[in-house]
Amino acid sequence: MGGHINAAAIEQYPNAYDGAMPICGVLGDYELFDYHLDFTVAAQQLGTGSSAFPVDPPTYLGTTVPAIKQALSGDAWPAPVTPAAQQLKTLTMLRSGGIRPNFDSAWLFWNSLAGASSGQPGNFLFELGLGDGTLFGHAGVAVDNTDAVYQLDLDPALGADEIAFNEAVVRVASDPQGRHPAGLANIPVVKGDPRIPVLTLHNLGDLFVPFGMETDYAERVAANGVSDLVVQRAIRGVRHCDFTTQELVTGFDDLVRWVKDGVKPSGDEVLDPTAVAAAGYGCAFTRGSHLLADPCP
Repeated sequence: MGGHINAAAIEQYPNAYDGAMPICGVLGDYELFDYHLDFTVAAQQLGTGSSAFPVDPPTYLGTTVPAIKQALSGDAWPAPVTPAAQQLKTLTMLRSGGIRPNFDSAWLFWNSLAGASSGQPGNFLFELGLGDGTLFGHAGVAVDNTDAVYQLDLDPALGADEIAFNEAVVRVASDPQGRHPAGLANIPVVKGDPRIPVLTLHNLGDLFVPFGMETDYAERVAANGVSDLVVQRAIRGVRHCDFTTQELVTGFDDLVRWVKDGVKPSGDEVLDPTAVAAAGYGCAFTRGSHLLADPCP
């Protein structure tokens, strides 16, 4: 929770810090858990033709997930060998940060990892939404997809199959007490209103805490009129918090120089989908090698 606490703390206690460097952070707070919900319900809907939430863990892990994998890819999971498998892959890409380099490698990596509960290979993403929608023992459902418009291909216009999918997929509404924005009692809310220089790092291929967290943060920062205080850097890593020593040191040195000397460092454009989708995106600040990362052109 380091990057999340970092971003929340500088807003809760703005006079206590001079600069901040949240890395691989949950900068969209509740949006992370909504993304986990997205994958859970979409995989069910595309793989079995129906979806439910919450799920019964033993039935879900023992019957539903194997059925989804078999229906989507046969014995080749996570290879997208059916149209429905490709739709799940595309939906996940769009819900996790949009079209970007490294996603093909990220899809294979994260969908090959074992699940934390079952220990079964390929279950990691399936198990992120395994709970009942409450978070860390607090009362009330905290996840929500009532306003989500799911896309299954790269055409922004919704086709007939997408309309049918959005009508059929289960919708989950959060409870007010489960998503309360005040204080630290629930998930700390990041308002995107820093009063000090902030430099972030995030891996393009992270599908646990996805790059879309940076988009959420950038949108909130822009809405608060403080974009001049935030620099964001994309790193072409596939794993979670997958940064080299040089990337971390360079980022921190640049932050310190910004705080002490007023020299604002450069960063990556996060809110321009065309820039994010470019073949060279993430290369400017990637230093050293990353497992499975796409080579820079």
